[in-house]
Amino acid sequence: MLEQNSVYLLLGLSNGSIWVVDTRMNFFLYKFSILSCGVAKITSTVNRIILEGTSDTFLHCWDLKKTIGDFDYDASDPEYFFSGPEKKLKLDGFPSASHYDFTAAEAILISTNGSFWLVNFIEQLTVKLKSCHDP
Repeated sequence: MLEQNSVYLLLGLSNGSIWVVDTRMNFFLYKFSILSCGVAKITSTVNRIILEGTSDTFLHCWDLKKTIGDFDYDASDPEYFFSGPEKKLKLDGFPSASHYDFTAAEAILISTNGSFWLVNFIEQLTVKLKSCHDP
């Protein structure tokens, strides 16, 4: 007999909430109120979840493989997706375009102020590569 694992779908709403849905069971599992603005983009890998807000100058990151108390958690337990320490990286504007590597450890972003950024969530650093403003 073949056993199928659940696949979780994260839905970002305009009020800053995230819904977690089990796609195998077609069942709503959890609602997390995260941002104070709408969710513009969710990037999820087996290692971490990244949230970008529509009017938020921070990138929000949660590691999925973590220890809280004495218990180890990973991407198989959606109750703890947004538990534990949150990493925040600041930009000079709102993210308008982004591309993450396959583990979402690093990314190249463009902010609404016209700056190109290199971000690294493991080292928790941001590097402004170029600032381009209209004349």
